[in-house]
Amino acid sequence: MTGATRSGKIAGEMRQVASGLRPKPVSRRRSSREGIMANKSQGTWYVSFELPQGKRAYARATETFLIEREAKKFARAKLVDTPKVSAGTLNPHLPKRTITPVQMIEWLEEPDKADLACAGRLTIPCPDAPKDRA
Repeated sequence: MTGATRSGKIAGEMRQVASGLRPKPVSRRRSSREGIMANKSQGTWYVSFELPQGKRAYARATETFLIEREAKKFARAKLVDTPKVSAGTLNPHLPKRTITPVQMIEWLEEPDKADLACAGRLTIPCPDAPKDRA
């Protein structure tokens, strides 16, 4: 910026202040959805599936789930409607898993952690096991 341009800019700013006109602070427009995503627990698993063709040629929707068993149940139901179903874990969950439509049947057949717990292979409690009543 040259000296003449800088002094012109400063003079313009001084005229605004002298005339009582001050630049307004930039206000950020707030979205109606702002804050919803931060407060909502999204779970660990997602299942994404293709929607029937409507206005858009390739529309997809995604549902989130807390546990793998719920995600598998939902994915099985969606496979009846469309073969293009994918799933996986959401960040920051580790280890990261991505199940493509080609891998979907294989994933649905493999046991999840709750199934392994019921079979005695893991030390986490089995959700379907009867509780001891004393």
